[in-house]
Amino acid sequence: MYLRAMKMVAGALLATLLADFIGLTSTTTAGVIVLLSLGKTKRTSLENAWIRVKAVILALALGSAVFSLIGFGTFSLGVFLVAFVPTILKLKLEGGLIIGTVLVTHLKNAGVIDGTILYNTVLLFLLGVTVALMLNLYVPSMKRYMTEDQRFIEEKFRVILLGFSSKLTLGEKKHDAFCQQLLTETSQRIAVAIKRAKMAQENNWSDEPLYELKYLLMRRTQFGVLERMFKLMDRLSMTDLLAATLISELMEKAALVLEEFNTGDALLLELEEISAVCRSGTLPKNREEFENRAVLFQYLSEFRYFLELKKQFSDDLYLID
Repeated sequence: MYLRAMKMVAGALLATLLADFIGLTSTTTAGVIVLLSLGKTKRTSLENAWIRVKAVILALALGSAVFSLIGFGTFSLGVFLVAFVPTILKLKLEGGLIIGTVLVTHLKNAGVIDGTILYNTVLLFLLGVTVALMLNLYVPSMKRYMTEDQRFIEEKFRVILLGFSSKLTLGEKKHDAFCQQLLTETSQRIAVAIKRAKMAQENNWSDEPLYELKYLLMRRTQFGVLERMFKLMDRLSMTDLLAATLISELMEKAALVLEEFNTGDALLLELEEISAVCRSGTLPKNREEFENRAVLFQYLSEFRYFLELKKQFSDDLYLID
């Protein structure tokens, strides 16, 4: 935020000084255009610049026609706005509405339409937009922050899985508040991380999504699975000690090996073996046991999906490489 504020101040002053040096009139207009043109990212700045170019061409053409036909009074400005604003909105050029209007008021205040005033107005616009684009070429790298986000989220995932593992074997409610707090903290950090990665994407000229953004989106989907697993645990009664132990050990193992480049293949194979053990167990004797068995397999299915998401991400990455 401070960097953008500094860019706005420096850009406005620079554009005004350059306009003075060139010998233009109403030089502060160039500084105002810089303030209106500085975007948050490289891509948005470039896109907005093109929108404003089209809007300004339309504004100057329309303004010149109106002032030439009915004079330079306030009524003429009103006629211009009545025609200009709906046209801008229809053409989806809203980003150039203010700048176009500012430049047309510049024509109105001049009280004349000729080559000199149009040249001065166009040059003020181009100077302001160019300075804004040049300043936005520098954007500090977010790589370090995205790496920190990634490590934070992975560590929280490990602790959450370990918490689930303990709850399966111990069945203690004291883990619930701890796990819920972890889920809340992780959810908030994932949201911040994805927002940061999307901004980094906007500062990247390539249309290919950044690796960090794709990775975080995968983790966000996995996090949704963890939330569903947590809710299922309230309905799950692990009366089968063997199954509880096997699943708990697998989740602990998943927590210990959870990292960026682990495909999860070995974990998926082990999960299939555990599922087979659960299926071969004693058949439910009553409705309660039947419902508990159904919840158990739903829980295993969610955990399988959790692992498959990482495997699919890794497989897609290797295919790209």
